[in-house]
Formats: sequence, C-alpha cells, structure tokens
Amino acid sequence: LGKSTKFYEEGVTRKEILETIKTKALPFPLEDLNIRMAAFDVGMLAIAIKKSFSESHQKLGVYGLSYGALLANQTVKEFPHLFDSVFMKGIPNTR
Repeated sequence: LGKSTKFYEEGVTRKEILETIKTKALPFPLEDLNIRMAAFDVGMLAIAIKKSFSESHQKLGVYGLSYGALLANQTVKEFPHLFDSVFMKGIPNTR
C-alpha cells in the first residue's frame, strides 16, 4: 500500500482539501473510495481475525455507530457468512 502522509495543514478550507484530493496523485482511483470498498476492507479484516482462531466455524459480530452503522450493514450484506450478529446504532438507508 501507499505510505501515510499529512494531507493538509490546519486552517485549510474544505474546498482546498477537496481540490488537493482531486489533483494529488493517488495510488488508486478516487472512485474506489466508497462504502462497498470500505465494507470489503472490514470483511478482509474479519477473515483475518477468524483465521487467527483455531475453530474455523466461529462467527463474528460487528458493531456500527452512525456512519459505522451504514458500514456494518454493507459489510454484512457482502459477507453474510462471516457474521452471526450485527448491532447498528443508527438508521442506515438499507435500499
């Protein structure tokens, strides 16, 4: 993956930040920054956690608050076989 760097300085406007994001050479297409790709990241992390346990049939739970509720919902939609429980504190648009 890429290396982490500070994206902007304090006092910079939101418009300037968005312009920086659009013009900075990113190691991936900007369109890939979406809820589905974020859910795949969470799913891959869940798979790694699951593999670290000796019982492979063990399922996991996921918790989401606010934006995290939307992410938890999308993650469970993409990986229903991984999770046996989901707690969402918030009301995501599930359409």
